Amino acid sequence: MRHCLQAALLSLCAGSYIGAVACSDSSGSLVRPASSALPAPIVPASSPYAVSQSVPISTASPIAGQAAVPISFVLPSGGNVQATVALPLIGTIIPPNTSLIETVNNRLPSGLPALAVQRRVLGADRNALTAGDATLIQVDQLVFSNQVTLATQPTFAFVVPSALAELANVSYWIANFNPLVPSVGWNLAYAGPGAVKATTISFAGLPNATTFQANIPQYFALYAVSAAATKPTPAPRVSAEPAPPAITASPSSVSLLAPGVTITVSITDASTTFKGTYSAVSANTAIATASLSGTTLTITAVAPGQTTVIVSSSDGRQAIIGVGVTATSVPVQ
Repeated sequence: MRHCLQAALLSLCAGSYIGAVACSDSSGSLVRPASSALPAPIVPASSPYAVSQSVPISTASPIAGQAAVPISFVLPSGGNVQATVALPLIGTIIPPNTSLIETVNNRLPSGLPALAVQRRVLGADRNALTAGDATLIQVDQLVFSNQVTLATQPTFAFVVPSALAELANVSYWIANFNPLVPSVGWNLAYAGPGAVKATTISFAGLPNATTFQANIPQYFALYAVSAAATKPTPAPRVSAEPAPPAITASPSSVSLLAPGVTITVSITDASTTFKGTYSAVSANTAIATASLSGTTLTITAVAPGQTTVIVSSSDGRQAIIGVGVTATSVPVQ
Protein backbone atom coordinates (compact mmCIF):
# COMPACT_ATOMS: atom_id res chain seq x y z
CA MET A 1 0.00 0.00 0.00
CA ARG A 2 1.30 3.41 -0.81
CA HIS A 3 1.70 5.62 2.19
CA CYS A 4 0.83 8.95 0.60
CA LEU A 5 -0.61 12.06 2.17
CA GLN A 6 -4.28 12.32 1.25
CA ALA A 7 -5.13 14.65 -1.59
CA ALA A 8 -7.10 16.79 0.84
CA LEU A 9 -3.83 18.36 1.95
CA LEU A 10 -3.51 21.16 -0.54
CA SER A 11 -0.52 23.47 -0.89
CA LEU A 12 -0.70 26.84 0.82
CA CYS A 13 -1.04 29.54 -1.82
CA ALA A 14 1.58 31.78 -0.28
CA GLY A 15 3.87 28.95 0.85
CA SER A 16 7.25 28.17 -0.60
CA TYR A 17 7.94 24.87 -2.34
CA ILE A 18 10.85 22.98 -0.99
CA GLY A 19 11.29 19.97 -2.93
CA ALA A 20 10.58 16.70 -4.45
CA VAL A 21 9.25 13.81 -2.46
CA ALA A 22 8.13 10.28 -3.22
CA CYS A 23 6.03 7.61 -1.52
CA SER A 24 7.12 4.05 -0.73
CA ASP A 25 5.33 0.80 -1.32
CA SER A 26 5.35 -2.16 1.06
CA SER A 27 8.74 -3.30 -0.25
CA GLY A 28 10.34 0.03 0.56
CA SER A 29 10.94 0.93 -3.08
CA LEU A 30 10.30 4.49 -4.13
CA VAL A 31 7.32 4.86 -6.44
CA ARG A 32 5.78 7.85 -8.20
CA PRO A 33 2.52 8.98 -6.57
CA ALA A 34 -0.49 9.09 -8.86
CA SER A 35 -0.37 12.90 -8.83
CA SER A 36 3.42 12.87 -9.44
CA ALA A 37 3.87 14.83 -6.21
CA LEU A 38 2.78 14.78 -2.60
CA PRO A 39 0.75 17.93 -1.92
CA ALA A 40 2.13 20.39 0.60
CA PRO A 41 0.75 20.43 4.14
CA ILE A 42 -1.65 23.26 4.89
CA VAL A 43 -0.40 25.79 7.44
CA PRO A 44 -2.37 28.71 8.88
CA ALA A 45 -2.20 31.68 6.54
CA SER A 46 -0.19 34.71 7.61
CA SER A 47 0.47 38.06 6.01
CA PRO A 48 4.09 38.58 4.89
CA TYR A 49 6.37 39.85 7.63
CA ALA A 50 10.06 40.54 8.25
CA VAL A 51 11.01 41.79 11.71
CA SER A 52 14.41 42.33 13.33
CA GLN A 53 15.93 43.05 16.70
CA SER A 54 19.40 43.29 18.22
CA VAL A 55 20.29 41.74 21.56
CA PRO A 56 23.57 41.82 23.50
CA ILE A 57 25.11 38.50 24.48
CA SER A 58 26.34 37.98 28.01
CA THR A 59 27.89 34.71 29.16
CA ALA A 60 28.42 33.42 32.67
CA SER A 61 30.60 30.58 33.84
CA PRO A 62 28.58 27.54 34.96
CA ILE A 63 28.10 27.23 38.71
CA ALA A 64 29.96 24.32 40.27
CA GLY A 65 27.67 21.35 40.81
CA GLN A 66 24.93 22.72 38.57
CA ALA A 67 24.12 21.89 34.99
CA ALA A 68 25.16 24.52 32.46
CA VAL A 69 22.13 26.45 31.22
CA PRO A 70 22.19 27.28 27.50
CA ILE A 71 22.16 30.92 26.40
CA SER A 72 18.63 31.45 25.11
CA PHE A 73 17.14 34.17 22.92
CA VAL A 74 13.50 34.72 22.06
CA LEU A 75 13.36 35.86 18.46
CA PRO A 76 10.99 38.64 17.41
CA SER A 77 7.54 37.53 16.30
CA GLY A 78 5.94 39.08 13.27
CA GLY A 79 3.11 36.61 12.87
CA ASN A 80 1.76 33.48 14.53
CA VAL A 81 5.07 31.71 15.25
CA GLN A 82 7.36 32.44 18.22
CA ALA A 83 10.88 31.04 17.96
CA THR A 84 13.55 30.56 20.61
CA VAL A 85 17.19 29.72 19.84
CA ALA A 86 19.63 28.42 22.46
CA LEU A 87 23.43 28.34 22.30
CA PRO A 88 25.36 25.75 24.34
CA LEU A 89 27.31 27.31 27.21
CA ILE A 90 30.02 24.65 27.47
CA GLY A 91 32.60 24.95 24.71
CA THR A 92 31.23 28.25 23.45
CA ILE A 93 33.57 31.13 22.55
CA ILE A 94 31.85 34.52 22.44
CA PRO A 95 34.06 37.64 22.48
CA PRO A 96 33.07 40.53 24.78
CA ASN A 97 30.69 43.16 23.41
CA THR A 98 29.12 40.74 20.94
CA SER A 99 25.56 41.34 19.83
CA LEU A 100 23.17 39.11 17.92
CA ILE A 101 20.99 40.48 15.14
CA GLU A 102 17.86 38.36 14.71
CA THR A 103 15.53 38.63 11.73
CA VAL A 104 12.49 36.45 11.08
CA ASN A 105 10.55 36.13 7.82
CA ASN A 106 7.67 33.98 6.67
CA ARG A 107 8.87 34.28 3.09
CA LEU A 108 12.26 33.29 1.68
CA PRO A 109 14.48 36.41 1.71
CA SER A 110 15.55 37.60 -1.71
CA GLY A 111 18.99 36.57 -2.93
CA LEU A 112 18.89 33.09 -1.37
CA PRO A 113 18.80 29.88 -3.41
CA ALA A 114 15.52 28.04 -3.64
CA LEU A 115 14.70 25.60 -0.87
CA ALA A 116 14.67 22.65 -3.24
CA VAL A 117 15.39 18.97 -2.83
CA GLN A 118 15.14 16.40 -5.59
CA ARG A 119 14.80 12.69 -4.95
CA ARG A 120 15.33 9.96 -7.53
CA VAL A 121 12.37 7.74 -8.32
CA LEU A 122 13.04 4.05 -9.04
CA GLY A 123 11.11 2.33 -11.78
CA ALA A 124 10.76 2.60 -15.53
CA ASP A 125 12.02 6.17 -15.42
CA ARG A 126 14.83 5.32 -13.02
CA ASN A 127 16.72 8.55 -13.55
CA ALA A 128 13.70 10.85 -13.44
CA LEU A 129 13.25 13.46 -10.73
CA THR A 130 9.82 14.14 -9.30
CA ALA A 131 8.58 17.46 -7.98
CA GLY A 132 6.84 17.29 -4.61
CA ASP A 133 5.83 20.01 -2.21
CA ALA A 134 6.56 21.05 1.33
CA THR A 135 5.65 24.27 3.09
CA LEU A 136 7.92 26.96 4.42
CA ILE A 137 6.78 28.22 7.81
CA GLN A 138 9.48 30.66 8.93
CA VAL A 139 13.07 31.67 8.16
CA ASP A 140 15.27 32.84 11.05
CA GLN A 141 18.40 34.82 10.19
CA LEU A 142 21.17 35.05 12.81
CA VAL A 143 24.09 37.49 12.52
CA PHE A 144 26.76 37.93 15.20
CA SER A 145 28.84 41.09 15.38
CA ASN A 146 31.95 39.04 16.29
CA GLN A 147 33.05 35.52 15.41
CA VAL A 148 31.24 33.02 17.63
CA THR A 149 32.26 29.36 17.99
CA LEU A 150 29.93 26.72 19.43
CA ALA A 151 30.80 23.18 20.50
CA THR A 152 27.48 21.93 19.07
CA GLN A 153 24.73 23.21 16.84
CA PRO A 154 22.22 25.62 18.39
CA THR A 155 18.85 24.24 19.43
CA PHE A 156 15.49 25.64 18.36
CA ALA A 157 11.94 25.65 19.68
CA PHE A 158 8.91 27.06 17.88
CA VAL A 159 5.56 27.84 19.48
CA VAL A 160 3.02 27.55 16.67
CA PRO A 161 -0.76 27.75 16.34
CA SER A 162 -2.56 24.61 17.48
CA ALA A 163 -3.94 24.17 13.96
CA LEU A 164 -0.35 23.71 12.76
CA ALA A 165 0.93 21.60 15.66
CA GLU A 166 -2.02 19.21 15.36
CA LEU A 167 -1.64 18.48 11.63
CA ALA A 168 -1.70 14.74 11.01
CA ASN A 169 0.87 12.90 8.87
CA VAL A 170 3.28 15.85 8.84
CA SER A 171 6.89 16.10 9.99
CA TYR A 172 8.87 19.25 10.68
CA TRP A 173 12.48 19.98 9.78
CA ILE A 174 15.02 22.82 9.91
CA ALA A 175 17.11 23.63 6.85
CA ASN A 176 20.29 25.71 7.13
CA PHE A 177 21.99 27.92 4.57
CA ASN A 178 25.51 29.25 5.20
CA PRO A 179 26.73 31.72 2.53
CA LEU A 180 30.33 30.60 3.16
CA VAL A 181 29.58 27.05 1.96
CA PRO A 182 27.55 27.86 -1.18
CA SER A 183 28.32 24.49 -2.79
CA VAL A 184 26.12 22.80 -0.18
CA GLY A 185 23.13 25.04 -0.76
CA TRP A 186 20.40 24.39 1.78
CA ASN A 187 21.15 21.59 4.24
CA LEU A 188 17.57 20.33 4.44
CA ALA A 189 18.29 17.94 7.33
CA TYR A 190 20.14 20.38 9.59
CA ALA A 191 17.79 19.33 12.40
CA GLY A 192 14.75 17.13 12.62
CA PRO A 193 12.30 15.72 12.61
CA GLY A 194 11.03 18.05 15.29
CA ALA A 195 9.42 16.76 18.48
CA VAL A 196 5.87 18.10 18.85
CA LYS A 197 4.48 18.61 22.34
CA ALA A 198 1.26 20.60 22.65
CA THR A 199 1.96 23.66 20.46
CA THR A 200 5.78 23.55 20.69
CA ILE A 201 8.03 22.00 18.03
CA SER A 202 11.53 21.36 19.43
CA PHE A 203 14.77 20.53 17.65
CA ALA A 204 17.88 19.21 19.38
CA GLY A 205 21.22 20.42 18.04
CA LEU A 206 23.51 17.81 16.50
CA PRO A 207 26.98 17.45 18.09
CA ASN A 208 28.67 19.37 15.28
CA ALA A 209 31.03 22.25 16.06
CA THR A 210 29.56 25.41 14.56
CA THR A 211 31.17 28.75 13.71
CA PHE A 212 29.37 31.98 12.95
CA GLN A 213 31.67 34.42 11.19
CA ALA A 214 31.33 38.08 12.16
CA ASN A 215 28.62 39.90 10.19
CA ILE A 216 27.96 36.84 7.97
CA PRO A 217 24.29 35.77 8.23
CA GLN A 218 23.20 32.18 8.56
CA TYR A 219 19.63 31.19 7.76
CA PHE A 220 17.48 28.56 9.47
CA ALA A 221 14.21 27.61 7.76
CA LEU A 222 11.41 25.76 9.56
CA TYR A 223 9.38 23.74 7.08
CA ALA A 224 6.66 21.10 7.07
CA VAL A 225 6.52 18.08 4.80
CA SER A 226 4.38 14.97 4.47
CA ALA A 227 5.45 12.27 6.91
CA ALA A 228 5.19 9.87 3.94
CA ALA A 229 7.98 11.68 2.12
CA THR A 230 11.48 10.28 2.11
CA LYS A 231 13.44 11.79 4.98
CA PRO A 232 16.07 14.35 3.96
CA THR A 233 19.67 13.38 4.61
CA PRO A 234 22.23 15.73 6.21
CA ALA A 235 24.51 17.56 3.81
CA PRO A 236 28.18 16.56 3.87
CA ARG A 237 30.51 18.57 6.08
CA VAL A 238 32.34 21.05 3.85
CA SER A 239 35.08 23.47 4.82
CA ALA A 240 33.84 27.05 4.79
CA GLU A 241 35.30 29.47 2.30
CA PRO A 242 37.40 32.30 3.78
CA ALA A 243 35.26 35.15 4.97
CA PRO A 244 35.64 38.27 2.82
CA PRO A 245 37.37 41.33 4.32
CA ALA A 246 35.06 42.61 6.99
CA ILE A 247 33.10 45.82 7.06
CA THR A 248 32.67 46.78 10.72
CA ALA A 249 30.56 49.33 12.51
CA SER A 250 31.54 51.07 15.71
CA PRO A 251 29.39 50.75 17.72
CA SER A 252 27.78 47.60 16.32
CA SER A 253 24.46 48.34 18.04
CA VAL A 254 22.88 51.57 19.24
CA SER A 255 20.10 52.68 21.57
CA LEU A 256 18.22 55.91 20.94
CA LEU A 257 16.22 57.30 23.85
CA ALA A 258 13.49 59.14 21.95
CA PRO A 259 12.13 59.82 18.47
CA GLY A 260 14.10 62.54 16.72
CA VAL A 261 17.39 61.65 18.41
CA THR A 262 20.34 60.96 16.08
CA ILE A 263 23.62 59.09 16.50
CA THR A 264 26.63 58.60 14.25
CA VAL A 265 28.36 55.30 13.62
CA SER A 266 31.83 54.90 12.08
CA ILE A 267 32.23 52.35 9.27
CA THR A 268 35.59 50.65 8.71
CA ASP A 269 36.54 48.39 5.80
CA ALA A 270 39.31 45.80 6.21
CA SER A 271 39.79 45.60 2.45
CA THR A 272 42.84 47.50 1.17
CA THR A 273 41.87 47.17 -2.50
CA PHE A 274 38.15 48.03 -2.56
CA LYS A 275 37.44 51.10 -4.70
CA GLY A 276 33.64 50.88 -4.85
CA THR A 277 30.86 52.57 -2.95
CA TYR A 278 28.81 52.00 0.21
CA SER A 279 25.10 52.32 0.87
CA ALA A 280 22.90 52.13 3.97
CA VAL A 281 19.31 51.07 4.45
CA SER A 282 17.06 50.67 7.48
CA ALA A 283 15.07 47.46 7.70
CA ASN A 284 12.14 49.44 9.13
CA THR A 285 12.05 53.16 8.37
CA ALA A 286 9.04 53.51 10.68
CA ILE A 287 11.46 52.83 13.58
CA ALA A 288 14.66 54.53 12.38
CA THR A 289 16.15 55.98 9.20
CA ALA A 290 19.75 55.87 8.01
CA SER A 291 21.95 58.06 5.83
CA LEU A 292 25.57 57.57 4.86
CA SER A 293 28.20 60.18 4.07
CA GLY A 294 31.48 58.54 3.14
CA THR A 295 32.05 56.14 6.02
CA THR A 296 29.98 58.05 8.58
CA LEU A 297 26.54 56.62 9.18
CA THR A 298 23.81 58.75 10.75
CA ILE A 299 20.85 56.96 12.34
CA THR A 300 17.74 58.93 13.29
CA ALA A 301 15.06 57.57 15.62
CA VAL A 302 11.48 57.75 14.34
CA ALA A 303 9.36 55.68 16.75
CA PRO A 304 9.88 53.17 19.60
CA GLY A 305 10.86 49.67 18.51
CA GLN A 306 13.68 47.47 17.26
CA THR A 307 15.19 47.35 13.78
CA THR A 308 18.49 46.98 11.98
CA VAL A 309 20.52 49.15 9.63
CA ILE A 310 22.53 47.38 6.93
CA VAL A 311 25.60 49.00 5.40
CA SER A 312 26.54 47.33 2.11
CA SER A 313 29.52 47.64 -0.18
CA SER A 314 29.00 47.52 -3.93
CA ASP A 315 30.81 44.14 -3.98
CA GLY A 316 28.21 42.56 -1.68
CA ARG A 317 29.77 42.73 1.79
CA GLN A 318 27.73 43.98 4.75
CA ALA A 319 27.83 45.32 8.28
CA ILE A 320 24.64 45.05 10.31
CA ILE A 321 23.86 47.48 13.12
CA GLY A 322 21.16 46.76 15.67
CA VAL A 323 18.98 49.74 16.51
CA GLY A 324 16.70 50.15 19.51
CA VAL A 325 14.45 53.17 20.01
CA THR A 326 12.69 53.89 23.27
CA ALA A 327 10.26 56.65 24.22
CA THR A 328 11.44 58.93 26.99
CA SER A 329 8.48 59.81 29.17
CA VAL A 330 8.22 63.42 30.32
CA PRO A 331 6.22 64.05 33.52
CA VAL A 332 3.20 66.29 33.06
CA GLN A 333 3.62 69.48 35.09
